[in-house]
Parts: sequence; structure tokens; C-alpha cells
Amino acid sequence: MARRSRPLNTTRSEFWLRKLINEHSNLLNEYLLENKIISKKDIIEWLSPISNDDNAEYYDEEFLEKLKIDKNKLKIPLKEFWPSGGPRWDGIGKTNTNKYFLIEAKAHIEEAVDYGSGAKAIKSINLIEKSIEEAKNFYSNNQSAYWQKPFYQYANRLAHLYYLKELNELNAYVIFIYFCNAPDVVKPTSKEEWTGHIRTIEKVFALNGKCKNKVNFLIDTDKLK
Repeated sequence: MARRSRPLNTTRSEFWLRKLINEHSNLLNEYLLENKIISKKDIIEWLSPISNDDNAEYYDEEFLEKLKIDKNKLKIPLKEFWPSGGPRWDGIGKTNTNKYFLIEAKAHIEEAVDYGSGAKAIKSINLIEKSIEEAKNFYSNNQSAYWQKPFYQYANRLAHLYYLKELNELNAYVIFIYFCNAPDVVKPTSKEEWTGHIRTIEKVFALNGKCKNKVNFLIDTDKLK
């Protein structure tokens, strides 16, 4: 089962995301409303991480099921785009109007660096590279931009946005949440530092205007205490 229960006690981005989703989801909802990603008629149900669901993370086809996306109606099955053992989504949610949200959360810059997947099988590696390249060809202005590293995780999140939104025509969004000044990391990251990181990574990826459903949300952990 592509569901991973998480320990009760945790730290860093996992801890702060739980606080945000379970206790202060209004802060994220208000940001989405202010930036016209949702409207007043949209009612968001955050589905993970939820305290009474073991704060579980969902991945592979299980995250589609949790979002109530009918796999039988997908134009392209997930297994044709990505091998099993895909991204463990830090959080997921949906609205009553069928907008789908996938969350990736960070609490310090060092954890944003990722040099590649853990795939071992050649077939899986080839499929991952093919799908990331396909997403890059659609979302990037520079076809020579290298998406595989050192920001592999960012690339595979955008690849899944491409899979849902472009290939399957679902109203999907990827929300990158950056926690500022987290006191439980060795080197807390300020809002200014995160802003610089975002500018850098978007320059590296040479993202174009088609990549509209990527959301950056910066929040100071003081607001979650």
C-alpha cells in the first residue's frame, strides 16, 4: 500500500507542515485566496498530513485515490509516466470544485539539494529521465537546462504537475512551502534567503509562462507557534 504512516514526534519541515495543516490551515487557504488560486466558492479539504490519519504520506496510485481522482478516467495511467516508489507527497488536498493540491515543504535550504532518484532498475531510470525531459520541454525556455540535478526533487514534482495538469487535464497545483526561521534546524533560513533560492532555482530551470500552477508559499514559523 502506497501510504506511509509517520511517527508522532518529528521535527523540521515535517513538524511545521503538520502545524500548518492541522492547526493553521487558514493561513495557507487565505494565501491561495489572495493570489486567486482559489475563489470564495472553493472549499479546501486537506487530506494529508492529518493527525487522525497517522500523519500519513501518500504516493504512487494511493495519492490519486486519496484525492478521489478516478484512475479509470485518466488519459495516461501513472505507471506509464512514473515507476513505483514515486514522490512521497508531504501534503495533499482538494477542493469541492476539483482543484488538486500537492505539497512539498522545506525548512532549510540544504534539504532542497537532491542529486537524483534512488531508482536502480534501468527501466525505471529511463522512464524517470524520459518523463522529466518531457516536462522540461513543456515548462522550460531552455532545452539545454539540466533538470536531473542538483535539484532532482524539484524536477520530479514539476514532472508530476505536468502529468496531472497537461497530460490528464486536471486542475492540479504543486505548492512549494518554505518555512522561514525554523528554530529546530542547524541553520535557519530567512525569508530573504528563501526568496534568493527560489529565484536561483527558477533561473536554473528556465521556467516559462506555461508553468502557472506552481505556487511558492513562504511562512515564518512564529505564526505557527
